[in-house]
Amino acid sequence: MKVLVACKDYSYDDLKQANKAAGHHWFDEDTMLFFKSRLLDIPHTGAGYWTFATSEQPPYGKRVYSVRICYVNGHIETVDTAYYSGSKQAVRWAKKYATNFQELPKNIQEKIMKVERV
Repeated sequence: MKVLVACKDYSYDDLKQANKAAGHHWFDEDTMLFFKSRLLDIPHTGAGYWTFATSEQPPYGKRVYSVRICYVNGHIETVDTAYYSGSKQAVRWAKKYATNFQELPKNIQEKIMKVERV
C-alpha cells in the first residue's frame, strides 16, 4: 500500500495512486465519468492530509461543488455535507481547510489524528 508522507506537496496523480493502492476507486475513470466529476484547482497540503475541490453532476440535477480530503493512507471522503455555490467558493474552502486544521469538522480532525498515528 502506498502511504503518503505528511506535509509534502502531491499532485493528483500521487493521490490517485495512493487511493488505488488502498483498494479504493475514487479516481477511476469509470467512477469519474459516472458522476461527471471534475477536479478543481490543485490539491492543497495540510498537516497530514490534502484537501481539494470537486464538482459532480448527478444524472438528474445541476452541478454541485464539494471539498474532499485525502488522508495519508489514500482514503478520500467529503469534508462536510454542504455543497458550495460554485467552483471559486469550493476552492477557497479547500485552501482554508488545508491551512487551518481547526476549521475542519471535529470528526475529520479526529480521523486525521487517528490515521497519522498508525
